[in-house]
Amino acid sequence: ASAAYATYALGYLSYWSGDTAEAEAELQAAVDLLGGRPDAYAARALIYLGGLAADLDRSDEAIEFVHRSIEAAAPFGVDLQVGAAIGMGCVLAERADRGAAGCAAAAIELCRGGGSEQQLTATLPTAAMVSWQVGDLAAARGYVAEAMPLLAGSRRIARVVLFTVAAGIALADDDS
Repeated sequence: ASAAYATYALGYLSYWSGDTAEAEAELQAAVDLLGGRPDAYAARALIYLGGLAADLDRSDEAIEFVHRSIEAAAPFGVDLQVGAAIGMGCVLAERADRGAAGCAAAAIELCRGGGSEQQLTATLPTAAMVSWQVGDLAAARGYVAEAMPLLAGSRRIARVVLFTVAAGIALADDDS
């Protein structure tokens, strides 16, 4: 298991450093090393693999990875389950599938039902982005309004996502 975790860590670092090919190979290797055993890091690796596949315009593969990540996250805490669930909204939003907003709403409700405040704070901007991307401006506005006070004064990527969505909503309102 330690080799799998080290391989996951390397894949995670490769992902965030922008080395897509290495990240994909390392994260897949971590999943393979864990051999299908229930493991939170396998679920995390599948979440990242879904994101990588989506980034590379391999939509069907991305959806498959997200489904697998949701299944792999099921035995673990709500926060991990939320991370996997919001991934489906992200992948569908990239495909302009209006069902993405429903996936985002389901992830937020799951988080509200037992997730941590930190997970909710991190997920609300993503749910807003997903909703905005598919034209559900009412849902996006609600998530933005809820997330703004939670992220006020913070220096997090989630805050950047939140401001991006707020700007997108403002532009959409100006176009109406």
